[in-house]
Amino acid sequence: MIKELEKQIELLNKYLGSYKKLRDDGDYSQLSNEVDLVNKIFGLKERVFYLREVNVIDNIILKRLRFNKAFNLPVSEKPTSISLDRAELQFDMMKEELEEYQLAQSREKKSITEIADSLIDMQEILLGMFAEHGMIFKLEELYNEVHRSNMSKLDNNGKPLINGKNGVFDETRPLGKVIKSKNFSEPNFTEILK
Repeated sequence: MIKELEKQIELLNKYLGSYKKLRDDGDYSQLSNEVDLVNKIFGLKERVFYLREVNVIDNIILKRLRFNKAFNLPVSEKPTSISLDRAELQFDMMKEELEEYQLAQSREKKSITEIADSLIDMQEILLGMFAEHGMIFKLEELYNEVHRSNMSKLDNNGKPLINGKNGVFDETRPLGKVIKSKNFSEPNFTEILK
């Protein structure tokens, strides 16, 4: 199915900029303009991504668990706190990667390789923290709950409130940060972490 969708995306990309020819040549008579074509391509890409994503997350978690086993690192079976020494180590490792990311971004000539390296290293550290805290198998549920909560930040018109834009200003928050609307509801992890 993924291959079939990728072929459709490839075909649609070829016609980007000449959608009339696409309408005449293919089974895409519903496309009335280039925006419809771009939306069709995006929709197909979303479907491909979703189909791949199901296995990607599981594979990443499995690799992280193998890493922990190979290096004799802690993995908890149920949600728990960890020792202060372990927490400080995790914090220090994350801080080091955040500083590497900041350095890579601050250079006049940015290295996309350095940026990718620091981002992936932060992801690895986070996954290790999830494993050690016994939450790695709850990762998707936790993420979904945070995502639900974050989406509730949209205003009544479905628009984000960005600090410093469109008359929104909160001096206690950084400019450019999304501000919670009246619709906001906190994430509820109680049931997930049982």
